[in-house]
Amino acid sequence: MIRRALASVGAPQEIVQSTASGYQLDAEYCEIDSNAFRSSVVTAKRLLRNNLPEDALERLREALALWRGPALATISSSDLQSRAARLEEERVAALQQRISLEISLGQYEEAIGELTDLIALHPLREELYAHLMLALYLSGRQADALAVFRRARNTLTDELGIDPGPRLTMLERAILRQDAEMLTASPAMSRY
Repeated sequence: MIRRALASVGAPQEIVQSTASGYQLDAEYCEIDSNAFRSSVVTAKRLLRNNLPEDALERLREALALWRGPALATISSSDLQSRAARLEEERVAALQQRISLEISLGQYEEAIGELTDLIALHPLREELYAHLMLALYLSGRQADALAVFRRARNTLTDELGIDPGPRLTMLERAILRQDAEMLTASPAMSRY
């Protein structure tokens, strides 16, 4: 049935291989979005190491454009749940890198709205708060940037009983001191 359905849209019969545990797609005959996503992310990292941030940003945008919703959302297999969670982590990491690049390239407004939405989905990710604080500060919204720190501190304290980590704390201090050197440095980019 699977082979017939694929054949009806022009796929070769060999695309689906029978295995002892079920069916498997033959990668020689198809492109898998997760592989294309990972390849684009790896290319973006290489471009960034070669000091080509605009090109790296474009590759990350291409990688993220492959996503049309949560990975494996319609599949209830417990075996695939962990794989879906791993893919989601990779997607969020790529989003963070893309947003960090946008901020480093002066595209603050584009990042602010998306970061606000991401924080609502992932309220315990300190890196998202750090990016939002930086984007707000660099776009001339110092008070809003400090409000984000307070919200992060409250969330982390209420949910986990911990204080913000060193990155958020140093960023808050830099904003209060208006330390331009620290605020224009982008530590997230050095992780590539």
